[in-house]
Amino acid sequence: MTYPVVLAIALTVAAAAVLAWSWLPVGGRALLQGAARRADLAPPADDRATVVRRLQERRSAAAGGLVAGAWLAALLVPADPDPVDRFVTPAAVPLVIGGAFVGLAVAAGLHAVLSARRTPAQDAPRLARSREVGVGDYVDGIERWGTVVVCLAPPAVALALAVLPTGLLDAGVDPLRLGLLALVPPALLVLSTAASTAVLAAPQTVTSPVELAWDDALRSQALRDIVSTPMYAGLLALLWLGLDVASAIPDERLATGATGLWVMLALGAMVVLLVVVLATRPASHFRRRLWPVEQVPAASGARP
Repeated sequence: MTYPVVLAIALTVAAAAVLAWSWLPVGGRALLQGAARRADLAPPADDRATVVRRLQERRSAAAGGLVAGAWLAALLVPADPDPVDRFVTPAAVPLVIGGAFVGLAVAAGLHAVLSARRTPAQDAPRLARSREVGVGDYVDGIERWGTVVVCLAPPAVALALAVLPTGLLDAGVDPLRLGLLALVPPALLVLSTAASTAVLAAPQTVTSPVELAWDDALRSQALRDIVSTPMYAGLLALLWLGLDVASAIPDERLATGATGLWVMLALGAMVVLLVVVLATRPASHFRRRLWPVEQVPAASGARP
């Protein structure tokens, strides 16, 4: 059994355990409390069960996508049973985990689009807004524009590797994979824009400002899931492109060192990106844009 498969099995077990806990009564309450802290909203007094169910459905979709992404990545990683294989040993962990996060984002994004297409009752009341809202009201600019940069980087890197005399294609790197790594992130960026439009077009059937604020919180989470799909795909593509470059180095010792160094740099960049994003408290961005504290109760101890 190869190391990527072992890692995929571990992620599957962990996802199943978290998912099972989420559907327990105590898990549902914890989901609601966590969402309230992140969004800086007091838990809803009415219709609490509906909010919990929507959070549980999103968790289910995300868990399924994580498992699917982990297994797909584990099967795609060039896995040599030889433990000294220079590509698999240092690269299996970030590639499989990266694939898991891409799968999570894709599944959560699809769930957001499908949920938005649910047709509400024709006589359901709708609370009017004072102005039109857009993606910028729900997703922070760092996440949106950071995603654009991350998605445009793989095609630029792939083009440079193909045009410049790097010897990458001569070293046996699959040109089809190189093309997919370059084109998939921008394609997902275009699809995420269309998906965001579909979510924003869905009617919000609510009867009070508190209900509308919570619907905005869930809509914000849905749009952030959609935006994160091309971002994770772009990061994974950059990681894989770097590993392709490292594996093409003729000297085995230099190739092993370059692979390990690239993995460390990639993980460090991801940590820095995560810290920067969380510092902006993205989950409560909609709250700052749409809901002054005096209009709806705030939660104490809010976090990103």
